[in-house]
Amino acid sequence: AAAAAGSNYGAPAIAGVRTFGNTRTVHPAIRHLPPPSGTSQVTFRETLPEAAEVRHQAAEPWFGPGVAGGSGTQFQPPKSEGAPMYTKEQLREWQYPEYDPNFDNPEWLKEQFRKEREDPRENANFWLDPSDPAFFNNAARRPYAKALIRSEDHWNTRRNLWLEQFDNVRLLNESRSTTG
Repeated sequence: AAAAAGSNYGAPAIAGVRTFGNTRTVHPAIRHLPPPSGTSQVTFRETLPEAAEVRHQAAEPWFGPGVAGGSGTQFQPPKSEGAPMYTKEQLREWQYPEYDPNFDNPEWLKEQFRKEREDPRENANFWLDPSDPAFFNNAARRPYAKALIRSEDHWNTRRNLWLEQFDNVRLLNESRSTTG
């Protein structure tokens, strides 16, 4: 269970904590970020700008007109932006690690997952329980899992660089306010 939480020795995983063997380090700029809920600085306006349109979730249609003008029983999920999608050129420019193009093919992934569900030769975890110590290590050895881990490590490296820059800017702003 400790391996599932991504921590060492049963300690809970904490945002901004990176585990290196037996040591845990927290980037110092993490303490200056707002809480994850984003509610630290909420402002309300008395009047709306002229071009603004007030929208409410209750006004969004969850059920469409239905099939052939029916009673409105055809479900329509709410429109959302979803996760940002980046082009291969952008990822290459940002020096993300390259991965197998099959991982972007939903049909290939569907077939791969089907094989892993049905064939013990394809899935080392086929006969294992998630509480088995080798379960999560086997899952991390899969090629697509390795690609995800490499990409996440690269993103964490970039994020730590941004946090260092943020901390430097904050310190320089504080020193400028004290000297001015």
